[in-house]
Amino acid sequence: HFGFGFRTICPRAITQLGRPCLREDRAESKAKMRNRTLVLVVLVTLCDLGASERPSQGCSAGEPALRPGQTGKFELSVDLVPRHGLAHLPERYVHSTPIPLVLSFHGWRSNAQEQLDDDRFDKLGDEKTFLSVWPEGYSDVEESVKEPGDDQWGSFNGVGSSMSPGPQGPTCTRQKSFCYTSCKNRPQGCDKCDWSTCMNDVGFVEALLDYLQNTYCLDLDRLYATGFSNGGIFSWQLGMSLASRFAAIAPIGGTPLVGFLGAPDLSGGHRIPIMDVHGQRDVTCPPFGGESAYDSVFWDCEGFLYTAASEGTQRFAEAHNCPGGDVVKPTPYDDYVTCYQHGQCQDAVEFTRCLWPGDHYWPQTPLKLDGTRFVWWFFEKHVFIKPAGFDPHAKPPPRFYQTASNGTLLSSAQYAAAIKAYRTSNFTGI
Repeated sequence: HFGFGFRTICPRAITQLGRPCLREDRAESKAKMRNRTLVLVVLVTLCDLGASERPSQGCSAGEPALRPGQTGKFELSVDLVPRHGLAHLPERYVHSTPIPLVLSFHGWRSNAQEQLDDDRFDKLGDEKTFLSVWPEGYSDVEESVKEPGDDQWGSFNGVGSSMSPGPQGPTCTRQKSFCYTSCKNRPQGCDKCDWSTCMNDVGFVEALLDYLQNTYCLDLDRLYATGFSNGGIFSWQLGMSLASRFAAIAPIGGTPLVGFLGAPDLSGGHRIPIMDVHGQRDVTCPPFGGESAYDSVFWDCEGFLYTAASEGTQRFAEAHNCPGGDVVKPTPYDDYVTCYQHGQCQDAVEFTRCLWPGDHYWPQTPLKLDGTRFVWWFFEKHVFIKPAGFDPHAKPPPRFYQTASNGTLLSSAQYAAAIKAYRTSNFTGI
């Protein structure tokens, strides 16, 4: 049985052990051959057990309620707020064998089921053996915003979706606000540029990761995050705030609002690769930045100001001290996408942006491009890059959620205090 990650570690050792067997005289005794075979079998077993350097606590816990091949709903409480979503356990899941995790975040006014229907990570997870999870965004929009029978307002809070004006001023040119109750209850209330919940969604993801790691047998070196539109925007926030927990992120069709692109928190010495994927004709969240335009499908999304994807990859590369500009990045999907890598790093970390000939939806073309496989191709290349002296049992550093105007990162406690003081004192930074 060859465990996940085995092929990059063990085959060389097995081949080196096997070659002398082939060079032995054919008259070698059967007993001696049996001994060599036994050594080989033991080596395979040890390599399989060591394929993951960081198995999660769930590997030694009881069997989860969700059975292999099943999709089910999870529920947990974060800051006394009930949160939920969907999870799919792969068909070949074995509770003692660590597997990767993919979190996939839905777009604005969508939900976990719709994201599952679009990306079908459940099917690819069965094929590649990883846990797929679709968190549900919070839907606490004010009743005055809704239309009759219109109850679907799920959203994720990150990189300026609820914090206008920011360091570079307002994040929109429009007048209409989508006011959520969690934003209205702040001292400053709602801003005309607000369009998401104000819930602590980074805290939600932290709690979700803890729950999943304690429930399922996961490889902590292979935790990934992706998402579409609002989910892609939020993925950037995770890359900035929770770089110490993810091996890589892949935002789809979403970049930070103007003024809210921050550097990733690399205080622990780790690295966080990123691949941004955008439709070249996307006007809802333009890949080259600027103001969103009217789209007949994604109505009422015009007038918001976004950062260019190239600025994001450049900012991440600079934070990792990777010099150089954009170069064309070859991929197995070059017939359908064009990718550019920013900066040249000494290790496996990369900062890539890709364009495909489409609009604002999950990447796919009939019989050609499968965006889900494309994202997994990127994820599969990356494992968590540990800094020198990394201690897997050490207490994690403080989590960071938003950036201040001087570029510094705010801890969760500072962030909470800043929210309370925002617009009511001299603090103007988030």
